[in-house]
Amino acid sequence: MNSLLLFCAFRGGPSMPTLPLFQPGFNYKFYECSCDCPLPSDYNDISFSYTNHVVLSIDKYETNYNLITHPNHTAIYIDIPMCEATRVRRCYDNDNINPKSGSVIRFNDGVINGNVTITPKDSIGINNPVLIDELNPGLYNIKKDYYDGSTEENVIFKEN
Repeated sequence: MNSLLLFCAFRGGPSMPTLPLFQPGFNYKFYECSCDCPLPSDYNDISFSYTNHVVLSIDKYETNYNLITHPNHTAIYIDIPMCEATRVRRCYDNDNINPKSGSVIRFNDGVINGNVTITPKDSIGINNPVLIDELNPGLYNIKKDYYDGSTEENVIFKEN
């Protein structure tokens, strides 16, 4: 009888995102989910729906192991030749991931133009719950960069 050991680890802690990591040596496909799936979701729960859109595909010969992560809002397919009934599994939604970094852009003239001061922020700075309270009055763009490559920008006007 063939046996198979799959390793799935979770990075993180209270202040880090929870990104599942997978064992190299398998072909992975991550399909876009078409449902909401709260965490944690059991691997054997197949009651979710997904599209045919492949968000990420990883070849079993990939040597950059940091690429083998489960993208947000996707379901996983692991191509395991010795398994007869390989199915798409576990839709992964995590809307609570904090940004990894970002910047605070101050519009020096009080209008949106190129006269700006850009202050880069690390994960601690951009996730500071009193970040906006600590800003001087003015017009700002708060840019947040996430681990999945997405960004979020909010323009705010802070008065006295």
